[in-house]
Amino acid sequence: MRIGFIGAGKVGFTLGKFFVEGGVPVTGYWSRQREHMQEAALFTGTKQYDTLAALVNDSDALFLTVTDGAISEMFAQLCTETALSGKQICHCSGAMTAGEAFPGLSELGAYGYSIHPLFPISDPYRSWRELTGAFFAWKGTKPILRRGRKC
Repeated sequence: MRIGFIGAGKVGFTLGKFFVEGGVPVTGYWSRQREHMQEAALFTGTKQYDTLAALVNDSDALFLTVTDGAISEMFAQLCTETALSGKQICHCSGAMTAGEAFPGLSELGAYGYSIHPLFPISDPYRSWRELTGAFFAWKGTKPILRRGRKC
């Protein structure tokens, strides 16, 4: 499973490094903040993407690690600019479910998750090291959730 990140703030930066160091393939980052995207890609040894479509095409799962208030807007943009069929779409907000964040996702043939690390991420350059012992709240579409547990 190849994971792409939309948003390169503290959470995306930290999870990307945690996944890479754990041997999980990360394709890279797309962000409206070009300097954040470049910094996250460099730190994780992954790619920075110029377009959402290119990131979506190269990834099996997408983590929307944008601010809570921007998750639904970013999902709407994804629906407009890309094909999401077969993709796993995740957000890391503890304030909403995947169904609330991604309305109509199942009609697109995609699967949604709310995956929230129960851990304070304060420093993206250091927090990834401490995630090994952290708990994650994970709720989403059942068929893909089973597959995700095996990965």
